[in-house]
Amino acid sequence: RVQSTLDVMTEGVLIISKEGNIVLSNRAFADRLGRSPADLMGRRAADFSWRDAEGDPVARDLPWERALTKGESFTGSILTLNHSKKERVILNLNGAPVLNGWGQPTGAIVTFEDVTELEEHRANLERALAELEKSRDEIRFQNEELSILARSDPLTGAANRRSFMEDVEPLLATARESGKDLSCIMVDIDHFKHINDTWGHQAGDEVIRGVADGLRTQLGDTGFVCRYGGEEFCVALPETTCTAASDLAERVRRHFDTPGFAAMPVTASFGVSSLADGATNLPALIDQADRALYFSKEHGRNRVARFDEIPLQP
Repeated sequence: RVQSTLDVMTEGVLIISKEGNIVLSNRAFADRLGRSPADLMGRRAADFSWRDAEGDPVARDLPWERALTKGESFTGSILTLNHSKKERVILNLNGAPVLNGWGQPTGAIVTFEDVTELEEHRANLERALAELEKSRDEIRFQNEELSILARSDPLTGAANRRSFMEDVEPLLATARESGKDLSCIMVDIDHFKHINDTWGHQAGDEVIRGVADGLRTQLGDTGFVCRYGGEEFCVALPETTCTAASDLAERVRRHFDTPGFAAMPVTASFGVSSLADGATNLPALIDQADRALYFSKEHGRNRVARFDEIPLQP
């Protein structure tokens, strides 16, 4: 009668002795092994090919052993078992000890709920969520790359004119409010057309990249470097006086005018201005540095000129 009652259940059921042997199995459990309940009588419950949720073999500390040795019930233990057709079955185990009159465990009863389909759905959902998260990360990364590209000069990696103006405008406002100075340096590669015509446009691109790298290296974290257009660069130097900016420009000029800087002789002209020269906005500050640059180019090139030291234009 007990066997008939257990066989009605859709969950697998084992009654296990104190020694870990199967005393009784219902048909639902036996069917998962492709055997009859009678075939399992007397076999050790631990002898089947149990594996954990990750698929690693489990031969010790099986859930019912706690019930047999400590008299503890257990719920929600997940084990997997290969079906007779070599299909993996995922089982959710619940169990309790069978106690004698003195409260000592003499065996255990264990139920096995087939959660294969549920676990596969969960695993599929986790994979889908992982793919979704990966796609979101890829989209976010691509958006960041697009943002960088939109703000950078593709040849040199320096800021483009638009992003430069957006970044420096707040710095200028802060400088005006705090009473601190802010300087601007305009840089133009001398005789760049001659470089292109003589050594080719690829060599010209290398020179532009070298100048951008040189500006970033020599100025470090003190300046914002922008490729303003063509062979022209613009640098903003927060909290820097015109004198300090001129000294920096002179250091950069000598760096470019050093043999070995490029495959061909390269020099550059510089114009420097600062808020102390009276500019009320960023375009005016850049225009003053540009006028100083024009003075440098008109008076021999490969030199640094300050706006406050050039003759006033009529």
